Amino acid sequence: MGEINSVLVTGANGFVGTALTQVLLERGLRVRMTGQVRSEALEGMGAEWFPMPDLTGQVDWTDALAGMDAVVHLAAIAHRTGAVVPEDWVRYDQVNHLATRSLAEAIRQTPILDRFLFVSTVRVHGDPVAFPVREDSPFAPSTPYDQSKMDAERAIRETLPLDAARWAIIRPVLVYGPGNRGNMAKLEGLIRTGIPVPLGKRPNRRSFLFLGNLLGAILAFLVHPMPPSGRTWIVADEEPASTERLLRAMAGAMGRKARVLHLPSIVLDPLTALGDLCRKIKVPVPWNSETRQKLLGDFYVDISAIKAELGWTPPFSLEEGIRRTYGLDE
Repeated sequence: MGEINSVLVTGANGFVGTALTQVLLERGLRVRMTGQVRSEALEGMGAEWFPMPDLTGQVDWTDALAGMDAVVHLAAIAHRTGAVVPEDWVRYDQVNHLATRSLAEAIRQTPILDRFLFVSTVRVHGDPVAFPVREDSPFAPSTPYDQSKMDAERAIRETLPLDAARWAIIRPVLVYGPGNRGNMAKLEGLIRTGIPVPLGKRPNRRSFLFLGNLLGAILAFLVHPMPPSGRTWIVADEEPASTERLLRAMAGAMGRKARVLHLPSIVLDPLTALGDLCRKIKVPVPWNSETRQKLLGDFYVDISAIKAELGWTPPFSLEEGIRRTYGLDE
């Protein structure tokens, strides 16, 4: 196993892929990128463009892999909220699962390739009943996206022997960062409008992941002289945070005052029931069981495995990540 000099980044024009490509180029590595949209900006920085194969059919990855030392596989249909139709299961399976299986089979037949990292998701664990979530927590996928990522992980384990390219799987939690505030956009809107955010009486615990910390974890695997093979790691910021801590960090980064409204369950329960009823009859309301779980529920993870096995520690705290996300540290 030698030093990594060239990396294929699939899905390089996505949120994580773009940032990763930039970081790899800054380290002086040769980067070949695939994606749905050609990035002239990344090409201008020195990245090599390779047209993305059609991931809905039988994918031939041979040319994309030629001459590469490593692969970071990000290409996927991202998780979407809303109603699920049967066609979604087929398309997620084709792009997220079967195309990944084809890539693993091609890697197995490419002896010069040194290492392979698959970026999965902590959502393969669904809605856990026990915390913290660890790598050996039960699978419980609940959407086509979750299922396709779980199947992709299994395909890699079934296809790649441990003595082939050194390979690993990472499961990030919710990622935030400049250019992609994701599920935090709703909180951002409430902060900017000054509307109080309803919170429970008990502080909750949720894990988040700043983009800079995710990139650090990916680099830790790529540059490690002898990373363990066949491992799976959950990746998150160092400490879980309550929704209130997140809210106050966001408000501070935006130079605004955080307005919170602590409500007891005796108030939240009927409001949630009413929201669920409105959703069932297709009347749009901002509050229901799903919103309550995302805002007030627990979802925190244990990252001790990747810290111990790669010697990686998240360099950015939640507050630092939020400041960088909202542009105050640039």
